[in-house]
Amino acid sequence: MKTGKNSHYLPRVADEILAAKLAGSGGVIVEGPKACGKTATSTQLAQTVRLVDIDESFRRLFALDPSLALSGNTPILLDEWQTLPEIWNHVRREIDSRQRPGQFILSGSAMPAENAKGHSGLGRFARVRMRPMTGVERQILPGGVSFRYLATGGDLPLTQVEPLPVADLFEIILHGGWPADHSATAKAARNHVNDYVERLCAFDVFDAAGSRIRRPLGVRALLRSIARNAGQAPSLNTLTGDVVAQDGSVDPQTVSRWLEALLSLFVVESVEAWSPKLRSRATARTSPVLYLADSSLYASLLGASVDTLLRDLNTAGFVFENYVYQQIATYAEAIEGRVMHYRDSNGKEFDAVVVLPDGSWLGVEVKLGEHRIEQGIAGLNATRNVVDTEVLGEPRALVLIVGGTDLAYTDRETGIKVVPIQALAP
Repeated sequence: MKTGKNSHYLPRVADEILAAKLAGSGGVIVEGPKACGKTATSTQLAQTVRLVDIDESFRRLFALDPSLALSGNTPILLDEWQTLPEIWNHVRREIDSRQRPGQFILSGSAMPAENAKGHSGLGRFARVRMRPMTGVERQILPGGVSFRYLATGGDLPLTQVEPLPVADLFEIILHGGWPADHSATAKAARNHVNDYVERLCAFDVFDAAGSRIRRPLGVRALLRSIARNAGQAPSLNTLTGDVVAQDGSVDPQTVSRWLEALLSLFVVESVEAWSPKLRSRATARTSPVLYLADSSLYASLLGASVDTLLRDLNTAGFVFENYVYQQIATYAEAIEGRVMHYRDSNGKEFDAVVVLPDGSWLGVEVKLGEHRIEQGIAGLNATRNVVDTEVLGEPRALVLIVGGTDLAYTDRETGIKVVPIQALAP
């Protein structure tokens, strides 16, 4: 099938990443949760499109002659390739044979088991991770302060940005970043997310886990527990206890399999801990923290609405943190940054640490409300002071991302950059 470019396509941060990786690799794997826009983004560059999961003629041809099935104008997009795991080795061999970059794009919304892929793709495949759209990608937030620029350590002058009332911010957060809902009403978007969660809990998790016994209520309880602990590191016992409270007896091993399935479907993200050399005797926490793939999931899982978030600012704070993580993780991809987190036994923390390829780093804190800016600056500065910067070097930047303010600036005493969420851009 020839590609058909979408004239209504909204540009994504992943566009340039994918183009650059295609120029240097025989194949690129585009990963992310269902409905985040992988196919649309990949189609912008593909010259030939194969819908592996639904194109029966392609599957029949592949069974008869894999080499012929994989022919066509390049790049060739193999969408939902993981539904035909044996395609992996044939694509790898084609890349070896052709010895040219930009041959294949493999997009998928589930991570197949390593044994299904057979041979490693080391040196043949690059990877692009996609997430639902950021506020700037949705063209609903103005941007203006580049994350790439912040990562250079450049100064941020005092800048008035377009105001974004907290109620409007919550509406954006709960609407979500699913491309299909870009122009949808709030009610339609919420219905779509409810359907998404329903299918996830009834089918997708059990398919990914290879389980014949389906317990949708248990999976929903697990997702609710993760939602309530967003940005935290809940133990398996905590997660299991929350599931048992909703769905009766279930063992930790089953909950662990469900969690692994959610991770493989990219619906839940696990963010590793950063363990730098410290000046203090504090112990750095080593457990990963969890986030949901899109902040709209809170509406379905916890019944969150603009009104409930305005009444419960504690819940609103971690929903906002999840939303900010989505933005940072997307923008960090564009500068080849790796997003981690830092917490220690003395209560010092960075909500996010972005580690760059040369080993330099940025520390990020998230606060909801202008009245918490001073607290955020103090917290960032205190955490910087426990990191042994003689070994790691000073951070490229310390960044405080705030909801509910309209001033971007550099704090002159500490050098910390204060950035309203609506101003944060690639």
